[in-house]
Amino acid sequence: MENISGTPIVSCVGTLGFNGNEHLQKEVIIENKGFHFNHSIMAGLLHFLGGKHNIEQKKHLSAETFMKFLIMLEGKHDLTSLENMLELWDAVYVLQIPLLVQHHERVLGCLINDHTLEAIYTRACLYGSSFILTEALNYTLECFESVYTEGLTRILTYEDLMFLVEHDELCVEKEDTVLLAIFQWAANRDMQNERCFVEDMDVSFSETGKTRLEVSCEEEKQFKHSESKLSKLLRASRFGLASLKCLEELSNHHLCEINPEAKRVISEGIDFQIARKSHGYWPSYVIHRSENSVRYLGALANGDKVSVLILSKNIWKKLPRCPLLSRINNLTVFNDQLYAVCSSGSESLIFCYKNSEWKFIADIPGTNFIVVSYGEFIYFIDIDNESIKCLKPEDFPVFHGEIKMPSTVHNPESAVDFEESILVFCSTDTDEMSEVYSLQVPDIEWTRSGTLQGSAKYLVSFRNKNGQYVLQRDGSLSQVLRSQDKGTAFTLLERLWSFDIILRGAFIFRDVLYIAGNSPSKTLSVCGIPGVCWNVEFWHQVNHCSSFVHFFLPRSRKNVVQVNNENEDEQ
Repeated sequence: MENISGTPIVSCVGTLGFNGNEHLQKEVIIENKGFHFNHSIMAGLLHFLGGKHNIEQKKHLSAETFMKFLIMLEGKHDLTSLENMLELWDAVYVLQIPLLVQHHERVLGCLINDHTLEAIYTRACLYGSSFILTEALNYTLECFESVYTEGLTRILTYEDLMFLVEHDELCVEKEDTVLLAIFQWAANRDMQNERCFVEDMDVSFSETGKTRLEVSCEEEKQFKHSESKLSKLLRASRFGLASLKCLEELSNHHLCEINPEAKRVISEGIDFQIARKSHGYWPSYVIHRSENSVRYLGALANGDKVSVLILSKNIWKKLPRCPLLSRINNLTVFNDQLYAVCSSGSESLIFCYKNSEWKFIADIPGTNFIVVSYGEFIYFIDIDNESIKCLKPEDFPVFHGEIKMPSTVHNPESAVDFEESILVFCSTDTDEMSEVYSLQVPDIEWTRSGTLQGSAKYLVSFRNKNGQYVLQRDGSLSQVLRSQDKGTAFTLLERLWSFDIILRGAFIFRDVLYIAGNSPSKTLSVCGIPGVCWNVEFWHQVNHCSSFVHFFLPRSRKNVVQVNNENEDEQ
């Protein structure tokens, strides 16, 4: 027996004699308690500690903790309670034995839940344990709802919360939870800042010569007026998917009052929610985190069949046939739902795709329409009668009057929504120039808005975060701008091709421009367009087809079967 009470533990173990005898027993006295070292324990410890001659003394390691440490090594008892595991975690970090640290952290990672997360995560930050931090973040990704409910998002570092908010696999039913968690975290940081501010409100001088009060005032000013971490977290979220009620409540939060940038983000989300019936561009903040709940699709009709392009996979599938074997002339999207306008004799039938089937909405005289969904209505521009019929699908009756075109408006060829108006592009005697008229809605005010170089036939429009664009059949791409006289100006950006194409539609999704049309060649290749998109996908259609639109489809079980079991279309 050796009595080495008062001697550093690691040093003691390193000096114990060991001659390889299987039956050798050593007893060490620490704080008047005896510890028996057999062959297994000695071999494990000496493997790491043998040969170390100059080892600094390890403090904060009691005899009781060391006993638990030895029991854990022998595996004789279950010591996996949180209190024991945290105490042993401290011990293995004091001893600095890498293999034991790894083993202990693997066990500790299995203990993470809502009740243990705070204690384990904060200690992992203290020790810089990448393994435990990764395990904690993976748990939070899967259980974010309960972590927020327990108020645990407040303990996260800014970097870790940003990781979660940006992640496509974050499991939340509603984006409201993410925004509320961000404000929970920011409010906790704000309270900490206030406490620090109050503590520093004495007039003692700092090393810079300024009083603590002056320094604190500068920090407070910087906190309020810089682009804060709060606004960056909000930008990283899908704030456009949050409910209007949640956004309006957060808009009045005291943190928004002192942070203009955060207020701006929330206001942007409110504006999108109010105008969400106008289907145009999907900014990143309204795209769902994963396609487990929705599928993002492009839609194109040929005859009585509608094909959808699954944007994440770049493959085409078929939806069920439209009823009555009607030919589909137009597709449009209103309030996130797909509508088909079908010709039947001298009238058009309007159907809506709901719950994996086409439902009849209304019939309308005429078959030659330009269809634009904007605001509260779907507008049917009757080319033959030069009038516009207004349809509100969710009301009864669905039709809400008719707008006569002014006598100056002739030969409408294309129409797009722009800001608070509908732009109608009319052909002239020559294809070198088109007239543009603006219909202000809902005020029903017509004005001559300007001219566009080139043909108005088969013109399509799309948006990105920088603005709105029109693409003409000869490949001319122009940005649409509001002129100083409240008219419309078109700035030619570039020519994408040098021959005529019957364009059916275009839109941007995740910075890729998707175009569909009847081109004379399947080999059309267009690269990314600086400031507009990083890549272009052109889909060639041989036969006559409808307008090309984009929408998202909730992934119910029935929808998944309908889309997945059909054969691919040939494009």
